[in-house]
Amino acid sequence: MEQRRLRLQDYTVGILCALPTELAATQTLLDKTHHTPSGPPDDIYNGQAYTFGSIGDHNVVIGCLSAGRTGLVSAVSAARAMSAK
Repeated sequence: MEQRRLRLQDYTVGILCALPTELAATQTLLDKTHHTPSGPPDDIYNGQAYTFGSIGDHNVVIGCLSAGRTGLVSAVSAARAMSAK
């Protein structure tokens, strides 16, 4: 797949997965994958696994909760962190 580098602000669609198997399945939807954006310090990724890419004209970031972090509170925290960037 083609690789390109964008800024965090260029991503307008976020998908949050609870399980690594969901992340793997969702990654197959990407038309193109992108390099991890440069920008603020690495702590923006909060220990989460993220994949950057595009589906059609939409720049998408796909996040997955860290191992052992499940439930509504963890999901809300991850989604809030994702949307704040």
